[in-house]
Amino acid sequence: MMAVTLALALICLAAAAYIIWLKRQYSNVFAKLNKLFDDASNRGLHEVSYDERMASALSEKLLRYIDASKGHFADVQNERDKIKMLISDISHQTRTPVSNILLYSGLLLEDSGLDENSAQMAADIQSQAEKLKFLTDTLVKMSRLETGVLAMETQVQPVKPLISAVVSEAYPKITEKNMALSVRVDKNLSANFDAKWTKEAVYNILENAVKYTDEGGGITVTATSYEMFVRLDVADTGAGIVTEEYTDIFKRFYRSPRTRESDGIGVGLYLAREILSLQGGYIKVNSEPGKGSIFSVYIPKQ
Repeated sequence: MMAVTLALALICLAAAAYIIWLKRQYSNVFAKLNKLFDDASNRGLHEVSYDERMASALSEKLLRYIDASKGHFADVQNERDKIKMLISDISHQTRTPVSNILLYSGLLLEDSGLDENSAQMAADIQSQAEKLKFLTDTLVKMSRLETGVLAMETQVQPVKPLISAVVSEAYPKITEKNMALSVRVDKNLSANFDAKWTKEAVYNILENAVKYTDEGGGITVTATSYEMFVRLDVADTGAGIVTEEYTDIFKRFYRSPRTRESDGIGVGLYLAREILSLQGGYIKVNSEPGKGSIFSVYIPKQ
């Protein structure tokens, strides 16, 4: 009986020792895998070396994957940088010629000696040059945002002057379409933002509201205070947006099939989102086709 008890005790001890050994082995493997996944999440920025004696074939494959991904990511990033630089160079190089075209077309239009046909052609040249200038200016802004050249200079300041500046700039287009405008912003409401670039972002949203709302429609601009953010709402009675396009409309150069006949290049909302994101803010949309849209801009208070 003693012999059986001793044998069972030895078996239990052996089993416990084996379990402890297995636990240590698995802990080592999991520690190595954890480090490998950390390296992968950091895009393989750490140096890695191959060890043919590694216990896990999965570890070896992960190492090879990380090493291969390093080169792939570097190639992709390099191509992106080249494209951004090319866009920036083209935009800067075309600014002067476009400005000259605008200048000369303006001088032609001031010439009273032009016949009706020549005057119309000069007006068409000026109109197309203005569109080209808008495109090059927009590409420059995009390039500055994407390359990190642009630095936001945020400070806590009242929101009402921002809204007043945006509305004043858009007001000629609003009156041209005989639209009703309502603005409700508390003069004591403040947030932390870059005045120049936030104005650009909010103006892009308001301009879209005017552009895609029929003549005689209405636009409402309001501000609401929350604990951490100030929310600016730009609501319109325009064409509306289908749910499937909620994400697409914030992409570069996206034009909805329903609005491609309208002027524009599809970067206004993209720029607005990027500008707000750089300041710790964000933008949301709520819309229904045929019933208008509400774009909500969230700006941090601090």
